[in-house]
Amino acid sequence: MAKLVIPVETFIVNHLFEDAEFFLEQAKELREKDAHGARRYIRASIITGFAALEAFLNMTLYGYLIDEERELELVERAFAEEKSSSCTKTVTLP
Repeated sequence: MAKLVIPVETFIVNHLFEDAEFFLEQAKELREKDAHGARRYIRASIITGFAALEAFLNMTLYGYLIDEERELELVERAFAEEKSSSCTKTVTLP
C-alpha cells in the first residue's frame, strides 16, 4: 500500500487560486475609476490562474509518480520524463 504524501505544492496551488481571485476582485473595483489599472489586475489574475493550474497539474502528476502500484502508460511516462527534467525533485521511472 502506498503511503499518503501531501506535497508542498498543494498549499501553493490554493494560494495561487486565492491570489487570482483577489486580483479579479481588485479589477472589478477599479473598472469604473481606472480602466487601465483594472486591465493590469485582470492580466495578473489570468497569469496567476494559469500558474495555479500548472501547479495543480504538476502536483497531480507527482501523485501518480509516487504511487508504486500504478503502471504508467507510454504517453504518461513520456510526459513525466519531460516534466521531471524541470522539477526540483528527482523521479525514477520503472
